[in-house]
Amino acid sequence: MAIAKPDGTSESSSDKAGESTALQAVQKVEGLTINNYGHISFFNDKPVVGVPGPFTSGATDAMRDPLSQAPKALNKYGNRLGGTSQSTDRTACIGIENNLPVTLSEVILEHHYSDWGWESRTWWEVDSNTSTTADFKASYQTGSLGTDHWKLTIYFEDGAAFYTGENDCMMREADDSQYGPMWFQITRNRFNINLRSGACGTLIGPGTVPYEREGGIVDIKYDAYFFVSVYNMFPVSAVAKMDHHFQSGPPFYSNYIEPIISKGRSGPWIVYSNPGGSDYWNISVQLDVVPPINRDDTQEKPFKNRKENKECAFSTSGDDSGRDITIDIYPGGWTIDMPSGRCTDSWITPLGYNTVAFIAMKNNFAQNIRYVSLTHQYSSDLPYIYEYPYILVGQKSSQFNMVEYKTGSSGYDYWTVDVFLADDTHYQNNTPGKRCFMRESDATTLTFGISESTFNITLPSGSCEDKMTALGTVDVLLGAELDLPYNKNCYLAAHNAFANYADGFIVANQALSISNQLCWGASTLLLDIWVYNDDIYLLHAWGEPIIGYLANNPFATPVSLLSALKAINQYMTHFDNVITIIIEDKIDVSHRAVLWSIFQEAGVANKVFWPSPDMQKDNDWPTLWEMLQENQRLVVFSDYNGADKVFPYQWDFMSENVYGPDSLNQETWTQLRQESRRSQYGSKNLMAMNHFPWVQAGQELLPDWFPLITHANTPDFIREHVMAFQDGYNITPNWLNLDFIDVGGGILNTLYCNAALHNWETPEALKLAAGRFIYKKVFEQPTIDGKPSQLRKVHKKEKHDIMNRVSNHKPTQIDSMQDGAKDGPVNYQPKPVTFSHG
Repeated sequence: MAIAKPDGTSESSSDKAGESTALQAVQKVEGLTINNYGHISFFNDKPVVGVPGPFTSGATDAMRDPLSQAPKALNKYGNRLGGTSQSTDRTACIGIENNLPVTLSEVILEHHYSDWGWESRTWWEVDSNTSTTADFKASYQTGSLGTDHWKLTIYFEDGAAFYTGENDCMMREADDSQYGPMWFQITRNRFNINLRSGACGTLIGPGTVPYEREGGIVDIKYDAYFFVSVYNMFPVSAVAKMDHHFQSGPPFYSNYIEPIISKGRSGPWIVYSNPGGSDYWNISVQLDVVPPINRDDTQEKPFKNRKENKECAFSTSGDDSGRDITIDIYPGGWTIDMPSGRCTDSWITPLGYNTVAFIAMKNNFAQNIRYVSLTHQYSSDLPYIYEYPYILVGQKSSQFNMVEYKTGSSGYDYWTVDVFLADDTHYQNNTPGKRCFMRESDATTLTFGISESTFNITLPSGSCEDKMTALGTVDVLLGAELDLPYNKNCYLAAHNAFANYADGFIVANQALSISNQLCWGASTLLLDIWVYNDDIYLLHAWGEPIIGYLANNPFATPVSLLSALKAINQYMTHFDNVITIIIEDKIDVSHRAVLWSIFQEAGVANKVFWPSPDMQKDNDWPTLWEMLQENQRLVVFSDYNGADKVFPYQWDFMSENVYGPDSLNQETWTQLRQESRRSQYGSKNLMAMNHFPWVQAGQELLPDWFPLITHANTPDFIREHVMAFQDGYNITPNWLNLDFIDVGGGILNTLYCNAALHNWETPEALKLAAGRFIYKKVFEQPTIDGKPSQLRKVHKKEKHDIMNRVSNHKPTQIDSMQDGAKDGPVNYQPKPVTFSHG
């Protein structure tokens, strides 16, 4: 029975309130008292409730509140609230302690003493490892033969409800509120009734879980719940998605959203089951890694469990119920770690293998490395190519590359490394396709060493090494001449350089990071700046700044202008190049002053070259060498021409053609873009050639985007576009603005443009170092056919700025230095690098 006090929160009282009884007076029988409900109490207890005692005047309860108040209402059990002729002599104040790893959306505690009516309290949104206020006032009586009955119902945030049966646990005098509040605990699958006078406990369960089917939501009964988290043992961040179903029941899907850092743990996902049956699991894991450059179609492709619907059942012993269950993910597979036992499965990796290793490169050369290309081939499969941006002397690469391979089969692993040094020398291991077998124990973080003499393939299962050979020197300037003016050279330009796979973009314009683009020979970066989160970021837009094309990649975050400029500055600190930034400026007036301060904070402000107005047309710029000597080697243009502009106005110094689909249409591709109408071709010292598609609705994701790139970056197609300007306007572009600069003919055509600008004859045959850079000089060494090969000399042309052409022009032959391997697979021949987008 509960008595409604003026400040009470009890929700129920006896349904007998206000009725007359046979016993209206206290009867004393040999040391006992019998109250008006026939309940017996000893004299040495406190005065019987409802009977005048030595410290009361009139009928009061144990709290000295008057009885016989008028009834006010009925609770959900039909018990009257507010007034009663029934009485209790004690009240306990109780709260709930949630020791589960999840928030409980609702907790309902119910209590009644003996045959009195139920009273209850509901708490909402009880966070993990927190306590409610102890504001449930449970009424009870001591000194009688009655007892206390308890029930608990908990609701999870997905709507699942689990409950206990009715549990008897008698309160005593020590549990009275005068001695302080009490907190009952929800721990694992147990409800602990922690009375001061002695604790009781009961199991929580079964329960019902709502599931949406066609036609509505149904409740499915389960006996137990479990808390499943993922522990990431990969050396990079991971996003895990799981599903679980019990026997033939429907699947439930995990709620993991945020990436899990390396050596980190996800939040808990609640899994429901009936221990003793069969539980089935599926998992997919996406890693924060850059795919091989010749397999960009694996971007965002996840790992999957090898055995679909992997069976791993919960124990009937009770050891698992309510427990925290950990799923470990690691390079060799995944394990469900239950208290009752473990289950393990391997992967299907993005490229279809079962194991991965993460490889860093250590620079043991005597100088800085500009760029490293590591090629791995399993058995006779397609070789995959992994890139590393510059590595300083004595240091490891700043990134790991994930190399996939297969264990449990008879295949071998073959390795080729190409190293490009700061002095432009190209080294390669003596035996391209060096065989070095990887085993399961190698599925970890590895470091391969490279030096003038040795390529060390360091594996836990047994290391291998190969000698290194200098093959030649390469032209990282792509034909640009240091002793010629800035405006007399051609530069490879990366359109939307910030929107790249390395930074997590799904709808990307580049595969390589900004650092790798610079190492690859792109000396010009096209950047779009917008205000985002009250700062300046590199974003793209369809009408307004958006990051929607990041949304499908959980690792993607907007790239701040500051971080990009710091990467550029770090590159310029170690390598002598003139770098150009062309800004599409979408920032507002309030952030205009912030722009220059970001350049200062990034450490590049003192490197900016400021052209004089007479360099727009009449006078040549300084030579590249002069700009390097003065350390004024960062050229910045902007399309903003307001009175508060920071950088030179782009259209004062250059002409530019249309972009997007029109730049790939022979009928329109030489037309001036609208912003350049007052800067006609030939009226400025500089000219930029846009040559890239424009992503359209429905083409945002793979593979729809890449057919456009395949067509656009064909070497002959770029060359045809360049020739259209030469024939029509007697001008050769100073910039080739391309998407995916690492694909197709960007490097080759930049060289052709420089040859035209410098009045050179183009070589009849060119050699590419590892498919990357054009050789300036090739050292004597055998090729595939065993004969030495050298570059032909480059001859000066008689006519300046126009390439000599003949009808029915055929592309210049390109030989590859990616030679065959002596100890490669049987009948090994170097396979052509196949790009998914070109």
